[in-house]
Amino acid sequence: MSSLKVSVLSENGVHLFVCEGRIDIAGSAELDAPVVRLLGEGATRVVIDLAGVDYISSAGLRSLLVIFKKAMVARARVALASPGAAVMEILELSGFKTLMNVRPDRESAIRATAE
Repeated sequence: MSSLKVSVLSENGVHLFVCEGRIDIAGSAELDAPVVRLLGEGATRVVIDLAGVDYISSAGLRSLLVIFKKAMVARARVALASPGAAVMEILELSGFKTLMNVRPDRESAIRATAE
């Protein structure tokens, strides 16, 4: 059973993935598979909302890296939105915060995918 619930919303060319739970080894596939599939289908703007995520493991970081690499190849823009303190700390310690487009809220992440 997955430890992550992902809801997908699409509006005005932006695909929003709202995550709740833990992005660990079980939850990472729940996130990267649909995002990578969508990027492969031609999506160019993706926001991953992390407000409901309380933990991210190394498997979760790997999933984010896979997503960002696929986005680069597809010439798409991906932004992470609203990471909580615990997730932000992991993103900072791992160096992912400087590699990825991390924004404090959903609105600024959506704007970042349009730039």
